[in-house]
Amino acid sequence: MTRAERPTAHRPDPDDALIADSRERAVRALLRRPQLKRLWSAQLVGGVGDVLALFVLVLLALQAAIAAGSFGGGHRGAAFAVATVFGVRVLATVLFGAVLLGPLTALTAPDGPLDRR
Repeated sequence: MTRAERPTAHRPDPDDALIADSRERAVRALLRRPQLKRLWSAQLVGGVGDVLALFVLVLLALQAAIAAGSFGGGHRGAAFAVATVFGVRVLATVLFGAVLLGPLTALTAPDGPLDRR
């Protein structure tokens, strides 16, 4: 009898409650370690701060576009102000990643001059 001719065993569907409980216990087990808990907390605070900073920048750009008419006024000026904020944000992210972290990655590559330890 070949493998294709063998009858397959019935696999029961996974229990969603068991999967959720397993994930919760895994997260709790990871958060018991103080180093990981600090790292996760710092990541959470940094992410919230990042979102709030973007929100404030968009609001300030809208205020400048509407009140002072610095981007042409009207709906077009407001849309251009918001697009400018997002564009500058993306440009800064790309420049930081490519210009600053690119050479550092080349230095710490496996065949690079610096030891990764």
